[in-house]
Amino acid sequence: MSAATKISTVAILGAGIIGSSWALVFARAGLNVRIWERKETSGTIGRIAAIIRILQGSGLEGDEHTLDRLRCYSKLEKTLDEVDYIQESITEDIDAKRRLLRDVQGHIGEDVAIASSTSGLAPSDMARDLDRPEQLLVVHPLTPPHLLPIVEVCPSPNTSATIVETTVAFMRRIGQRPMLLKKEIAGFVLNRVLAATMNEFFALVADGVLDPEDIDAALTEGFGLRWSTLGPIAAMDLNAPGGVRDYLKRYGALFKNVSRSRGVQSALDEAMVETLASAADRLYNGQDRAVRAGNRDLAIATVRRLKSDANRK
Repeated sequence: MSAATKISTVAILGAGIIGSSWALVFARAGLNVRIWERKETSGTIGRIAAIIRILQGSGLEGDEHTLDRLRCYSKLEKTLDEVDYIQESITEDIDAKRRLLRDVQGHIGEDVAIASSTSGLAPSDMARDLDRPEQLLVVHPLTPPHLLPIVEVCPSPNTSATIVETTVAFMRRIGQRPMLLKKEIAGFVLNRVLAATMNEFFALVADGVLDPEDIDAALTEGFGLRWSTLGPIAAMDLNAPGGVRDYLKRYGALFKNVSRSRGVQSALDEAMVETLASAADRLYNGQDRAVRAGNRDLAIATVRRLKSDANRK
């Protein structure tokens, strides 16, 4: 039995929006969840129960025992009693996190992963004062993780390889989709992509190109619909007869020109084209392109119908 499959009890440190959402992720996966609340009357269980009621019939609400797996504690040492994994989700304050993490290590074993939900603090900075920095890494979700499965796993240079491997496997086990970062980088990946997208929207509004009212529609009625069913690499692979190589031969100049217009050097060169095309080859080799395109069309049509049905309620 692997270390990831042995995890049965997790601790949630911080019971706000992210912590409550994480609690549901773990509880519906069948785990015992111990939640640290600074106040005994925080109402965390009630908030999670309300989320479950909204999700009824979606398949994401868990089973009839999901709420029973949740326990709240006001004392940190009680919360950490015999836990196998920790998800820290307190305020985005590095000093507060450092103080808490130092306290946490005094109550847990050396093989317990301490995962932080931080949106941008480097794990090496958070672990600076820890006796065992090898236990700490970042597991950053998009909000809310009980609906959006992607999580970026970012270790520090000091994080144990065993902790990283166990955490990635554990995320898969509970139904999340881990994305392992090979090195620390400011903003990690998800927020860097968000920042790049939003900065371009901000610039287009400032340049008088776009009304701000159209920003959301550009995604919800455009890219968001497509990307909810297949990602940009898959889309490029289907949008030219010869796949990704052909697409970037035809349209690669567009990406370079946009970067140049903002005073930035594009990372798209021949080596990057081959890297992306090779990834597409590995992902889709042997799959009929017409079948894939048909599946894309049906999936997008289904998402549009579901959105329309939800908006009528």
